[in-house]
Amino acid sequence: MFKKNDVSAFILAGGLSRRMNKNKSLLKLGEKTIIEIIYEKLESVFENIFISTNNADLYESIPVPKILDHHKNLGPLGGFYASLLETKTDRNFFISCDLPLVTPEIINEICGYPSEKDIVVPIIGDYKQYFCGVYRKDCLKTVDGLLSKARRRELGKNQNFSMKMLLSKSDFDLINIEESEHYKTGKFLNMNTIADYKLVQQLYGNLIIA
Repeated sequence: MFKKNDVSAFILAGGLSRRMNKNKSLLKLGEKTIIEIIYEKLESVFENIFISTNNADLYESIPVPKILDHHKNLGPLGGFYASLLETKTDRNFFISCDLPLVTPEIINEICGYPSEKDIVVPIIGDYKQYFCGVYRKDCLKTVDGLLSKARRRELGKNQNFSMKMLLSKSDFDLINIEESEHYKTGKFLNMNTIADYKLVQQLYGNLIIA
């Protein structure tokens, strides 16, 4: 286990939601928006929570500091950079605003994983869950270097490519989260399209009933 104030938590809410064609974080599951649901889960785990966004006004109702990107339109790396620059803790948990089914138990397991590496992320099959992991503040220099390449258009626009590059230049550990007693299929469903949203609604409804 880890102490609540040893790790800061950041919700990444600066994406353009191109495939969804609307702001994913403000879609609703039941009576609450997705970002409210994620925030409430983090609140049970962390003492210090932040929202990384390009528009702080959208999230006025959530009582946490908002961090604005220094480098706009450069994908999630911009959010990582601004957050790591701001954080006062060595270890920092990042989660994207399109993962509403991840549970506090899973988050606790990821943050409590014993590792001295710069990055700890879960893996499901062959897919690394870049946007639900722990990143040390020391990653800042690497992220800055990748952003410089992105500005010169030497990096691809695909966000997973950018994150893959970050891991390739860092020491990292992978957690086979499927082996966790808290893991169930669908917990890491990434909500990118309307079809994904409908599936998440169905799964969330079943979880609430259960």
